[in-house]
Amino acid sequence: MKTIRINFARQPQIDRPRLFIGGGVLLLLAVLCFWLGIGRLGKTDSAQVEKQQEIERLKQKIAVMTSQSKNNQALIRRQQAKWQRPVNLANALIQKKLFSVVALLNFLEDTLPDGVQVSSLSVSSTQKTKIRMAIKTPSFPQLIALYKRLAPYRLDISREGENDGFYQASVEITVPNAAN
Repeated sequence: MKTIRINFARQPQIDRPRLFIGGGVLLLLAVLCFWLGIGRLGKTDSAQVEKQQEIERLKQKIAVMTSQSKNNQALIRRQQAKWQRPVNLANALIQKKLFSVVALLNFLEDTLPDGVQVSSLSVSSTQKTKIRMAIKTPSFPQLIALYKRLAPYRLDISREGENDGFYQASVEITVPNAAN
């Protein structure tokens, strides 16, 4: 027959052999985990060693490339300094070549109204072309029409007058080189 045990105490009775065995197993596991963790701290994985070596190789490559880049930049600066004057001269020659006397005369022919005579012409060409002209017209309204056509080109009238039935004026206009 089976015996029934009843505990009338406030707290249940502790099974001490089970408690000591369970505590011992837990303590053994904790010591084992601690020992394995300490053992791993001192060791490096072969994959980590390879990664570290690869990082060092890449750092060395970067250093070499940086040094080469600095050397190349210095070489480029020296070459730029060497060629700056010839390039500036070539650019100036090209700019001079862009000025066309024929285009300027065509511009004047298109701009000046019929009946206007040019008695003298002088041209100075820089970034903008300045044209100085002494002109004659047979009538005063033609002179005013000429002024209206030349007004967009910063017209500067230095002298006006009438002589022998012709109205004369000395004018200066500024034309951008793109118009030439």
